[in-house]
Amino acid sequence: MLKYLLPVCILFCLCVPVWGLQATHEAETIAIAIAKEIQTGEPIFLDLRTGEWTASLAQQLSKILIARGADIRDNPNSLHNPEFAMDSAEEGYKQINLNNYSISTAVLVQVTLNVKWQEQIEKNFFSYRSTRRPIYSFETKQIHLPDQRLTKVSSYDFSRADSPEREDSRLRLRWFEPLVAATAIGSMIFLLWNFD
Repeated sequence: MLKYLLPVCILFCLCVPVWGLQATHEAETIAIAIAKEIQTGEPIFLDLRTGEWTASLAQQLSKILIARGADIRDNPNSLHNPEFAMDSAEEGYKQINLNNYSISTAVLVQVTLNVKWQEQIEKNFFSYRSTRRPIYSFETKQIHLPDQRLTKVSSYDFSRADSPEREDSRLRLRWFEPLVAATAIGSMIFLLWNFD
């Protein structure tokens, strides 16, 4: 029993860092695409609501924007902020007081994740199978503060290459297959019955 446990543990220890590197690479790819759309002329507040990518995407996006010379301010209402209170989640950008930051205008960048499903159908003559793959759509809104004017909306669609969330349906038969099968069996019986 122990001789099988050791290789399994070693294999698991080798796979865990690879999964971590893949998640970091995905967050970096998404952050680069989102950062291209963000205007950096005014101070920026980030508000990310991106599910499993929230923490890593906030780090990567901040790193890219700082490298471009953006003035990023801490958003007390963001989900990745440790002091975030869940009761203020619906308030959003209304609670950002620009006077606390000694600025008169700023841009709030809200990034939200929406999951769409792409369906692919593999057709054969008698059967078909459908496969659903998730498409992660990151919607970016840029809101000018304090007048709360929406200045830009963009989206970026991302899909994983290996897609562990993919759903395969079972093999389904077309409606005419029972008719074709019954006709074929009936023809064989007729030929055998009448064969001399």
